[in-house]
Amino acid sequence: MKEIILDEDFSIVKQANKDKVIGWTIFSAVLVAIFALFVVVMCSINPKGNNSLGLADYSYINYTNYNRVQDNMTYQQVVEIFEGNDGVLSSSSGSGPYTLKYYEWSNYNKTKIITIGFLNNKVCAKAQVGL
Repeated sequence: MKEIILDEDFSIVKQANKDKVIGWTIFSAVLVAIFALFVVVMCSINPKGNNSLGLADYSYINYTNYNRVQDNMTYQQVVEIFEGNDGVLSSSSGSGPYTLKYYEWSNYNKTKIITIGFLNNKVCAKAQVGL
């Protein structure tokens, strides 16, 4: 349906297609509703180590846990110290019977980082930043 607005001289001042306006309004409302649903779903996801808002909890990345890591611990023992959170493999190399792997545990913006080196799956080095 078209709407035509006339002035006092009966000249066309404005001509609008109400159906198009209503269509775009409904389309915009649907997009906003889908986005809101997406936000609600993403905030309700609660994977291991996250708080009730779905935001990651990095409290295990601290100086106390860093000091608990000792030479000759296995990767699994280190993961237990970090409350079951796996590290991210940052580098790996090997030669013959030797393998050297470095894993990193960090918060989302990398202001707190713990790096642990494993020689044949045993802790051989560690470093920290921001603890």
